[in-house]
Amino acid sequence: GLAAGRDTIAREYVTGFAVTFELGAPSVRAARASGLSWADATVEGYLAILTGVPDTHVARKLGSEEAARIAGRAAQVSTAGGVRTGEGRAALAALDAELRDARNSRNPGTTADLTCAALFVVILEDGWNS
Repeated sequence: GLAAGRDTIAREYVTGFAVTFELGAPSVRAARASGLSWADATVEGYLAILTGVPDTHVARKLGSEEAARIAGRAAQVSTAGGVRTGEGRAALAALDAELRDARNSRNPGTTADLTCAALFVVILEDGWNS
């Protein structure tokens, strides 16, 4: 794919959905296996994807440096414990507020799409009650 170098969704088609199967789904699956709710497992998967793959929707709107900065912020949230600690939840709330600008330009929409794909894979393979 011609767009694979600049669009993570296009790259998924070319790589056999590598982010979905190698990063997103394993993160969600591990979170569920550790006892997290679906909601918290979704957040963990989202943070794993955003940390590992800077969001190309943000990059298209604000540039690759801003996408990388946001990926770094997601990594900080994970390092603080993510949904598993009070410090992590506070960091998550701060990141959430930071991403909500008036123009919606910091919305990591590609990451949201990849998170949905990861959830689909886990539910399809393991079932809702896993």
